[in-house]
Amino acid sequence: MNPDLESILASDEEARARIETARRDAEARIAAARRELVRLGEQRAAARMAEVEGRVRAVGEAAEKRSTERHRSRQEYLSGTRRAAQLRLPDAVEAWLRIVRDGPAGGAR
Repeated sequence: MNPDLESILASDEEARARIETARRDAEARIAAARRELVRLGEQRAAARMAEVEGRVRAVGEAAEKRSTERHRSRQEYLSGTRRAAQLRLPDAVEAWLRIVRDGPAGGAR
């Protein structure tokens, strides 16, 4: 075989081997970059989920606080009306007894 041809074939084989090595290295870097993108995506998704869960928790706590305040306010109102009714009960009993005993005011018996 021609020595120049042998040299060219050897150089060609060497170049093909370097190209194959470079291709494998590039594929490995691409695979690593894809894994990193997936990891970053998962990390961002986890951060967003934590943020959403925090917001949901804050909304729930605010709703619970409003509910507790409404309940307290309602209990306070009912307590006040109960006290007012208890204070008026003797007058109401007296008026009822007067109506039963004397008949309605201004009315004929």
